[in-house]
Amino acid sequence: MIKYRTTKYDNEIKKIEIERETEKQVVLRPDTWNPKGRRENKISEYDNWHDTFEEAREFLLQREYRKRDDALRDQAKAEKNIVNINGLKEE
Repeated sequence: MIKYRTTKYDNEIKKIEIERETEKQVVLRPDTWNPKGRRENKISEYDNWHDTFEEAREFLLQREYRKRDDALRDQAKAEKNIVNINGLKEE
């Protein structure tokens, strides 16, 4: 079974073959270090698993849109603060 993983650290989508999945976890294929397969949560602070490439791509896009919107809000607030600071007068 193929799943697509996105991580918190980059804008890459990794195509990974998994052994099986539950409602909340995926089980990676067994290897030398994890002979029974390693479990990972589908949604965690660091990784998110998706059924299709398009779902993973949309997830990354939405994350970047949120970052951009946050940055624009921060910029507007900073510009307002600059105007207020420039308007300060000694009493």
